[in-house]
Amino acid sequence: MGGILSLFKRQAESDGQSRSGSTAGLPSIGSAVPCLFARQSEVVHAICEVEERQGTDVMLRVLRELGKVSLAGLPVGSSGKLEFANQLLPFRVVLVQLPWIAIGLAPEKARPVQRQFFRMSASFSVRFRRRGSERPWMLGKGIDVGNGGFCFSFT
Repeated sequence: MGGILSLFKRQAESDGQSRSGSTAGLPSIGSAVPCLFARQSEVVHAICEVEERQGTDVMLRVLRELGKVSLAGLPVGSSGKLEFANQLLPFRVVLVQLPWIAIGLAPEKARPVQRQFFRMSASFSVRFRRRGSERPWMLGKGIDVGNGGFCFSFT
């Protein structure tokens, strides 16, 4: 496999990191996967597309990121988790060249996803009314975003 990932594969091998294990059950090229990156004691949620894969080494392209801090300046060697097929796969960052991030997955340490809802605190203004209504707009503040929807508070 050529491309960006092969350029940095040599760096990981020279660091003495051996990648073993099965590649079955890993995300395929072109699939979009949610990732959690640890940065400055904060979690950055990102949606990434798998650009290349060689064994357990994966090149990701960051499509979206959400968090209190940015992925800009993410250090090599930092850790995170990738969600795929209801499994959390831990990884180590091998290269950061945004929007691309090369990671080394540890599929032998995968564990099932244990959550009912994904929630992230948010603060934003909301303005809405019922569809087809002529009544005035309702104003409020968004306080939570999750896969179950939005939570609002009204004055």
